[in-house]
Amino acid sequence: MRKLHRFLVVTVFLLCLVPQTCLAIMYANGDANYPIWNTGNRGGSAFDLSSCVITRDTDSELIICAFNYHLTYTAGDGRTYENGDLEPRGYVNFSEDKRSGTVSVLASTMRQPQKVSPNSPEQEAFDLMKRQVGRM
Repeated sequence: MRKLHRFLVVTVFLLCLVPQTCLAIMYANGDANYPIWNTGNRGGSAFDLSSCVITRDTDSELIICAFNYHLTYTAGDGRTYENGDLEPRGYVNFSEDKRSGTVSVLASTMRQPQKVSPNSPEQEAFDLMKRQVGRM
């Protein structure tokens, strides 16, 4: 019995060390043109994938800009889509430092850039943007 208990404790501990991965990005109203890049309890932010443009592409930096929308949740499954009204909120800029590989995001409604964590909705959104503009 002690061996089984120790085995279970070690197994749970090791599973806690495994980083969580983002399984899939959510979409506003189930529309693949509006991926949700930032989410909260009652709302989030989505961008218009078809509006993605490269605003700067140098040896050291890549910046991609798109129309940004606020989404107040009214329904959804919480895993692949959320329903609600999309309200225009200016622009969102994703910036990649090509030398370090770090990514940051700055939306019109933010005061300063936010660092993007690996395996986050923001990183998934940036990867979609890069594919859209042909940089992936």
